[in-house]
Amino acid sequence: MEPFCSPPGTHPSSRWLEHTEGETIMAITVYSKPHCPKCDKTYRALDARGIDYEVVNVLTDAKALEYVTKTLGYLEAPVVVTDENHWSGYDEGKIDELASRLAA
Repeated sequence: MEPFCSPPGTHPSSRWLEHTEGETIMAITVYSKPHCPKCDKTYRALDARGIDYEVVNVLTDAKALEYVTKTLGYLEAPVVVTDENHWSGYDEGKIDELASRLAA
């Protein structure tokens, strides 16, 4: 059975950050494309909750597009990938869950 999410460092733009004390924190990647209203709404929701994220343009990054479509099976942008979850489209509930988890 394939893991729900790729292990750290295995998707095209995976990036894990280090705290100064050596504690690893999760990186959040938003696979997106230009002129995408749901992508823009997702950015605004993440920004409003103070969540840091990296944006990858799937129209200019072939490996990212292949990861999103073939590995994860999504056809709609944005695709948000965290350490233990991923979803496609604007999903305020999932963003709220993420914010709660990061605040804990």
